[in-house]
Amino acid sequence: GANTLRAGAAALGDRFFDPSEVAAEMGRAAFFQKNGEDLDHMTPAAAERLGQIYLGMIRDILGS
Repeated sequence: GANTLRAGAAALGDRFFDPSEVAAEMGRAAFFQKNGEDLDHMTPAAAERLGQIYLGMIRDILGS
């Protein structure tokens, strides 16, 4: 799972981001549509939050 991927990325000196941590922070109902019942589709708030994180990661990589 995520721990194996995280360890592999660390061994390669690379980054690893697990979006399930954001889902856990926000809570299932806030992260997934249909009050948390639709695990295939995130809410606009979840997409916005993940987008902010990904943008920050890209900026960090590019040094801007």
